Amino acid sequence: MKITVSDLHVKVQDWWLLGPTFAYCPEKDRPDCGSLLMCASVNNGGDSGVGNFLWRSFDEGKTWEEVGFLEKSFMYDKNGSMLKMGGNAALYTDKNAGVILFTSNEMYWNKNNFQSTRSMSRAFYRLSFDNGRTWTDKKFIITPGGTLDNQIPDVVFGRNFALSMSSQTLPADDGTLLVALQVQIVDENGNLVEPAGFHFFKCGALHAKWDGENAKYDWTMGNYVRVTPDKSTRGVYEPTFGKRGDGNYIMIMRNSNLKAPSVIGQKFYSVSSDNGYTWSEPKPLTYDDGTTMYSSSSVPKLWAHSNGKLYYIGVINDKNPEENLPRYPLCIAEVDRENCTIIKDTVTVIDTKRPHHSDERGGVNADYSNHGIYEDSMGHIVVYAPYTNDKGERGLNRYEIEV
Repeated sequence: MKITVSDLHVKVQDWWLLGPTFAYCPEKDRPDCGSLLMCASVNNGGDSGVGNFLWRSFDEGKTWEEVGFLEKSFMYDKNGSMLKMGGNAALYTDKNAGVILFTSNEMYWNKNNFQSTRSMSRAFYRLSFDNGRTWTDKKFIITPGGTLDNQIPDVVFGRNFALSMSSQTLPADDGTLLVALQVQIVDENGNLVEPAGFHFFKCGALHAKWDGENAKYDWTMGNYVRVTPDKSTRGVYEPTFGKRGDGNYIMIMRNSNLKAPSVIGQKFYSVSSDNGYTWSEPKPLTYDDGTTMYSSSSVPKLWAHSNGKLYYIGVINDKNPEENLPRYPLCIAEVDRENCTIIKDTVTVIDTKRPHHSDERGGVNADYSNHGIYEDSMGHIVVYAPYTNDKGERGLNRYEIEV
């Protein structure tokens, strides 16, 4: 593979840019048709979202024009409480509907305290009918029988929360869209289950079905999958989807060994034969020779390329990681669709630790997680990933990969 790297290809002031997501503009009768939109989460601290920022490119991402904030956090009372954009948003071009779908989450920082986000969030979406020039008001994701405070099965506002995090939204064969979702687990008394003192998730796929008459999506939820704390102290979360065959899909998920170094840091996978409504019990994602594929607690991504191959793009480590670190090297590898394994001899490093990077907590770490992917018209896989240089400047690197 040939990989062309452009450091700090995109910057906005000195903010952290996380979770870039992309959509080609579909409306032929509107201005900007064929241009490429990018949205990224702008952060000023850990999990503290300033908002979701948009850019537009007319040369498939070689250069970008700033559009501005699509969403921006704001104070909602005199106690300093903030409604912030939580998790990384997602763009998806629905060519059949002729719209661009934007999914995100609002998180309630009561008195500007992060702890309230453990139980106070709402997933929502917006639509653009004019290639991203304008967007509808927020439409909250509510499944059948749900309410604003009980949007999704097993989620109650004020008790636990759900998050659609950095979804690599994918069309299913039944005409719905698969949208990633993770849910904080509670016990039979409604109390948060937190084996490591932090979030403990189950996850699955939301299904979005286009209702053309009312210009909206109808939402349903498939089953959740989960693992026990001895396999992951934070559960399974931040799922990504890939197609295996007709109606057959794979879902790859993040795990964590937070406060449990004996737990293997790796990815898990489940499979579905009914378009993502029911999923198998999660199993560790291994190499094709049966050995462990170590991976720190970080976002996984799958990309089905036009060459017919399915690629995993994410952090792969050479030994058991420690919680979220190290988040390098960022790698690309082929997925064996039939056996649901990573083909070991295809693993290629996209980027890794640079001389100025430190492995010490609080230092300038090499953190290539929270990345985004698209395929350009030449068949290149293009990856954008967060990067901090030796001067402390932050932004997104661009990697153009010839596969």
